[in-house]
Amino acid sequence: MTINGIRSSTKIDPFTGKASWIITTPIKSTQWTLGIIYPYNEILRSIYNLQYVLGIISLIIAVLMVIFILWISSSTTSPILDLVRQTGHYAAGDFKDRMDETKGPKEIQKLSNAFNVMGGAIEQKIQELRDTQKEIVFHLGRAAEYRDNDTGMHIKRMSHYCALLGKAYGLNDEECDLFCLASSMHDIGKIGIVDAILLKKGKLEPDEWKTMQTHVQIGEEILSGGNSRLIQTAQIIASTHHEHWDGSGYPRGMKGEEIPIVGRITCLCDVFDSLTSERPYKKAWTVEEALNEIEINSGKIFDPYLVELFKRILPDILDIKGKFAE
Repeated sequence: MTINGIRSSTKIDPFTGKASWIITTPIKSTQWTLGIIYPYNEILRSIYNLQYVLGIISLIIAVLMVIFILWISSSTTSPILDLVRQTGHYAAGDFKDRMDETKGPKEIQKLSNAFNVMGGAIEQKIQELRDTQKEIVFHLGRAAEYRDNDTGMHIKRMSHYCALLGKAYGLNDEECDLFCLASSMHDIGKIGIVDAILLKKGKLEPDEWKTMQTHVQIGEEILSGGNSRLIQTAQIIASTHHEHWDGSGYPRGMKGEEIPIVGRITCLCDVFDSLTSERPYKKAWTVEEALNEIEINSGKIFDPYLVELFKRILPDILDIKGKFAE
């Protein structure tokens, strides 16, 4: 091949016997010709090396492009995934977590802010509903207790005693809060007992005592059919808080651990506060007298294990007693 007097060809190098690429060009004004002999395999090696280097460079560029694309993508997809997770939390009823409003593009930041505002508003409304529920439950329980207790502080004390003893027994915080509310309605069945029996100052006659005992079934009936854990727990408490450890209680004569734990705890706490509170038909017992009576009836009326727990947390019990004094 000849271009502008420069010839190139592939021949066998006479000195090495190897295929070579020969380039020749005449030198003007002379009889000389300039020639360059380059081994063909060296040329191929150079081409292969160049292709290898270009391949490495292309690979590096491709990797860098992928990393760049992933970085750009993650800056958008990561906060979107956070939003998806937050939606899952909201669907599960958890409105406490908040989104990071500094992540992602401005549009995502605005959406995160909207999620946070919505979550805060819902959490506030839920708390208001819970507070309203607590007030309704307390006043409902007090409506029954008020008929034979002028202040209704018995309900406050007894329900907090139940939560304290429940925690000592091993109930978690959520269960203790539920217990505190539900136990407020333990004597709601008293609404159905006539004043002549409920407010009688003297000892009840056998038939009058049987009528008084029906407040358990009345309370159970009032609270029946509830779908919430609160009302269901309150129904269990109302129907079992007069059952005794030895089976001598009413209305079903349940015995030992057949009695639900909330019923056993309420029985003990109710008796303690009743003994240490003044009533129209009796004076208040001292704490020591009440504890002695409870110990005497440990294994009879009361779960012995709960009696020991109650004595262990007595300082906390007395704090509640003082806080909600008559």
